[in-house]
Amino acid sequence: MSVPSIESRLREARERLQRAADALGPKLRGGEIEAWRDAMQGVLGLERELAAEKGEEHAVPLDFPVRWVIGAPLPHLLCDDTKIRLIFYVAEGFSGESGARIEIVDPRSKAPVLLALVEFQAAAASRLGDPNDEVFHGHPLAGRGQEPYCAQEVLNSKWAAEIQAVNSVHAR
Repeated sequence: MSVPSIESRLREARERLQRAADALGPKLRGGEIEAWRDAMQGVLGLERELAAEKGEEHAVPLDFPVRWVIGAPLPHLLCDDTKIRLIFYVAEGFSGESGARIEIVDPRSKAPVLLALVEFQAAAASRLGDPNDEVFHGHPLAGRGQEPYCAQEVLNSKWAAEIQAVNSVHAR
């Protein structure tokens, strides 16, 4: 599909999202949250489609079996030369439906918690940290399919290209 066509569909999807957001007033009649989520997924899908068509970097969701706790996942990253391991608090009761619960986790609590350990093999580098909720819209992938609280892969990654360029001077 052509870039102008996708851009037109994206403008329409953003208008639909704005209407859905406006409907999230103090008195919900039912279905407003679902309509907003559906509109948001439509925008994200078109952002990804547009970036892919332009050959730009963009984020696509991974088929990830668990969700981390929103609010305080307290991630820990363990790295060596070939593997990266990520540990985080799991949102208990997650069943794969859209929507997420916010849970505040106190790291000093003695209550049992559910943790996930994810291992990435043949990994060369990792990043962990920003952005937080208040500046999420300033991230370079905002508007290119990135969504919060979701495991994603970056396609056409500038960062991966930089790493490949550094390693390209190696004799082998």
